[in-house]
Amino acid sequence: LKVSQTKINSLESYKKKKGPFKSLNELLEVDGLGVKVLEKLCQQIISDKPDENIKKASNGSKKMKQFLVPPLSSEIAISSAVGIHIAPMGVSWAKLHNSENKLECWGYQDFINLPKKMFPMDTFKLAMHILNNLPVGDVYVFEGTSNMGLQGQKQPSTVTSYTQQIELSSMLLALINTSSTHNTNFKNIDKDETEILNSVYFLRSKLPARLFKTLVGNECVSSTTTILQLLDSSVLEEFTLPCTPITLDKKIKNDYLSQSSAHKELLGQALMLTIAFTDLCVKRNSLSLNAVVPKKK
Repeated sequence: LKVSQTKINSLESYKKKKGPFKSLNELLEVDGLGVKVLEKLCQQIISDKPDENIKKASNGSKKMKQFLVPPLSSEIAISSAVGIHIAPMGVSWAKLHNSENKLECWGYQDFINLPKKMFPMDTFKLAMHILNNLPVGDVYVFEGTSNMGLQGQKQPSTVTSYTQQIELSSMLLALINTSSTHNTNFKNIDKDETEILNSVYFLRSKLPARLFKTLVGNECVSSTTTILQLLDSSVLEEFTLPCTPITLDKKIKNDYLSQSSAHKELLGQALMLTIAFTDLCVKRNSLSLNAVVPKKK
C-alpha cells in the first residue's frame, strides 16, 4: 500500500493514545488523514494484487536493485520513459514508448550561449526552459552523478562545474515532480498530503556505456556507430546489440543525421540511457542483463 511514513507514524501515535480503531470515523480523527486520503487507501486495498506483484518484486536480484535509485516499484505501470542526459555542452532527451519500442521524441538544448558563471537564478531559468521542451512520459531517468562530474572536469568551457550540473539536475528533479503536466500523480494530490509520488529516477553511472560497450577503461568513446545500428535495427538482417530493437519515423532519423558530430553524441547519450533503463529495469531483458552483470567465475 502507498502510505507515507508520516501517516503511519500518525496512526501509531493515535493507537498508543486511544487504543485500537473501532470505526472509520476514528480514522478521520488522525492528523493528515482526510476523507479523500481514506478513500484512496480503501481503493488500494480493494484493487490490490499482492501475490503477483510480490513475486515480481522478490524475484529481482540484488544486482538489479542497484541499477536504479530509488528502486522501481512493480506497482508502477510504465508505457513510456524519457531519458535526460546532462553534459557540459548541453542537455538531451529521448522518449521511448513501450508500444513497438518506438522512439517518439528526440531533442537537445545546447549551452553555447550561456554565461561562463551561472548564478542559481540563471540555472533555474535554464531548468524551466528545458522543462517546457521535455516530452511527457510516465517516468524520467537521469544517469548517476559521478559520470557528470567526470565530464564537467574535462570540458570547463560551458556548464563548467560539477556543482552546476548537480544544481541543474536537482532543479529538474523538483520541477518535473511538481509539474502537473509531467507528473500526472501531482494533479491528484490532496492539500493535506505532504508526500509526492516520485516520477524521476537515476540509473547507475556508466551503465548505458557498459551495456553498449562504449566504455574503454574509464573513458566513454563515441557512440555514433552504436546509434546508427540502433536507428537501423528494425531493418537489419542481423541485430547484434544486447537490447530490444527500436522503431522510429524516418524524419527522426534524418534529423539526427543532419546534426553536427557533437550534437549527434549528445543525442546518442540520451537514447542509450533511455534504452538501458527500459531494457534493464522495465523489460528486464535477459540479453541486456547478461551484458552488464559480471559472470560468476
